[in-house]
Amino acid sequence: MTIDAATVREQFQRFTRHGGDNSLCADFAALLNQYLAQPLSDSETAWTYQTLANVLACSGHAPEALEVHKRFESWVPGKSPRLSAKWPRYPAPESSLEPTMGPDEIRLHFLSQSVQFATSFGVAGRYAEYASKFDDALARVTPTNDNVDLRVSAVGISLDASQIAGDFERAERCLSLMHAIASRGSRR
Repeated sequence: MTIDAATVREQFQRFTRHGGDNSLCADFAALLNQYLAQPLSDSETAWTYQTLANVLACSGHAPEALEVHKRFESWVPGKSPRLSAKWPRYPAPESSLEPTMGPDEIRLHFLSQSVQFATSFGVAGRYAEYASKFDDALARVTPTNDNVDLRVSAVGISLDASQIAGDFERAERCLSLMHAIASRGSRR
């Protein structure tokens, strides 16, 4: 059975309204896995990987969420996904004049899409890996005025993950970095 983007978007909207329902999370995760098994555009694939990982993280399935992230990281080299820079960050049409995220911004957003996903690494005993991956992803993003909000919010999520992990020194650095990014705009 072929699943279309409209069905996936409808279920995504349902999930965002009722995300605490574990049976809904399980059903949506199964739908996203089936969707990923189909031929999809690079943008649709990136959005689906990201969404699946977050659904799993939000429903308490940290190891599975991290496995989806690992699959994404293996898949993305050489790909050219473009997602909207505005929530819900759906795949951006080629003709879009709105700000978009390319592969580097998508990597950063993936790691910082929610506190639940960011802390999945700590739940799995892999917080240091998260900090390293996050720092690498942030360093890869070319600062622009269009991605200031993304960078500030991403560092904010990383700050939360650091606090939850008890890494208060890193949390302090994140707080300083958030202020620096916000005050300087596109300069790092």
